[in-house]
Amino acid sequence: MANGSSPQRLSLATLDPRTLFPTPENISRVTQLQQQVQLQLDEDRARSKQAPDDTQARNKRSESLQYLALLNDWISQARTVTQQQQQQSRPRLSGGGRPPLSASHGVVMEPAEEGDFRVQASPQHPAAIHRCLWDKARNLHYVQVKKLRDTIYGSVRLYQIGRLSEDGIIRFSQPAEQVAIKMYDKESVRKRKSRDGHSVQEDPLRELAIQQRLSNPGHRFVMPLLATLETPNRFFAVYPFVSGGELFEFVSTNAPLPEPTARALMRGMLDGVHYCHQAGICHRDISLENFLLGGDNNNEPLLIDFGLSVIMEPDGVSGWRPIAHTGAVGKQFYMAPEVYSNTGQAYDGIKVDVWSLGVCLAIMLTGVPLWECPSSVDDRFRASIIRRELPRVLSIWGFHISPAALSLLQRMLELDPNLRPSITEVAQHEWLR
Repeated sequence: MANGSSPQRLSLATLDPRTLFPTPENISRVTQLQQQVQLQLDEDRARSKQAPDDTQARNKRSESLQYLALLNDWISQARTVTQQQQQQSRPRLSGGGRPPLSASHGVVMEPAEEGDFRVQASPQHPAAIHRCLWDKARNLHYVQVKKLRDTIYGSVRLYQIGRLSEDGIIRFSQPAEQVAIKMYDKESVRKRKSRDGHSVQEDPLRELAIQQRLSNPGHRFVMPLLATLETPNRFFAVYPFVSGGELFEFVSTNAPLPEPTARALMRGMLDGVHYCHQAGICHRDISLENFLLGGDNNNEPLLIDFGLSVIMEPDGVSGWRPIAHTGAVGKQFYMAPEVYSNTGQAYDGIKVDVWSLGVCLAIMLTGVPLWECPSSVDDRFRASIIRRELPRVLSIWGFHISPAALSLLQRMLELDPNLRPSITEVAQHEWLR
């Protein structure tokens, strides 16, 4: 627990164990938290006993008790899983493999194998040896086509789906089925180190658990997770392949966007983020880079990259409880002031996502970031936001934006989170109707 006269209370906002992979390291981590919560519960019980009519004290005691029960249950199940793993040999390319992990632990890793297989691209071409990933649970072979981009823990690669025929050759269906597979190096994940050795905040196993939660039932404007796979050294996440590229690239090429184009994109972005909020997920890293363009005409935004997302804790009064401050997270251009300030004060997860969407809209309509950082040390931020002169600043810069769009930008980029609208309120604005 934090030092000081008012220590931070431990709750689901601190750590939801259901999003953790059952490894010895995580069991140790949750066990330490369990001991802290037990001390917190003892203090809550003492306060409740001293003031039996204090409703707030009783509620805190109940919350601590429920959180402790959840931690105890996770530890028990995780120890069972790890003991089963120790009794089984590691999976080998020649066959075998351990069963998938229980769904109660947030992610289900199906067995997979990496190896070289004979692949026939078409009847006119002889079969050749290609590197493949065999999804044993679904009996699909993913044939590697090319690397799309590097990531913190590995890379994203384009694969084509093939199926093994009776003669031992992998053949493709027509038209070709393609997927994008994100690879995570297990050792990097365990150390929480990027490929170049830097410490990172992103927890890919938590990310996969959140994406599984969002993929059932799923949403048109949120990238679905098709499968999660595991080999001895890697995790894999399988997604549909969309060919439209990043929204950032589209905006960089075409900005400033016509307002009807920006409006159509923003409607989809709001819809996808609202779905996440309804599921109790705060994204915390919304940016033009974290939307891909999909759909039949590659003009529909798909929200991706949940590495910094958190599960919000329900609050029967206002919907969701504030998120504990864990430092400035996300991209500086898009970061809400209350996150960037890094004061340690908890913040409203929905409102920080609304701010980031407002920055996305501003860049779509202007083609430029409006400031370097969301702080009073930045002259442009001070003039635009703190002095509430955004329309005048944009006019001076030569941007011609409709009054309705300016009105929406001012609402979304409201400095005070208490006055900033929710996603629902933003969607009701006249510019978006």
